[in-house]
Amino acid sequence: MNTHGETHEIRQIPRFGSQDMGIVRDAAIAGLGVAWLPDHFVREPLEKGLVVQVLPDWTGAEGIVHLVFTTRRGLPSAVRAFIDHLAAGFPKRL
Repeated sequence: MNTHGETHEIRQIPRFGSQDMGIVRDAAIAGLGVAWLPDHFVREPLEKGLVVQVLPDWTGAEGIVHLVFTTRRGLPSAVRAFIDHLAAGFPKRL
């Protein structure tokens, strides 16, 4: 979606893919192509001029974030604080 609320679907056939965002980021820094990565993950390479934002007025579709942890019983307070921090940073769904 862009800043005007318009949407557009781009169909592409990737030549390279990985579930490791670090590898994808490193490939983009090496000039191997375009990468779609979260803002926070490329903030430093952007600031250093190692990569450029190709479509600054466009964002990806919203998604759902899942946080998985072993149990609520015995959950360390630091983990609880981290969960609360993450939850506060994401928009609420109705």
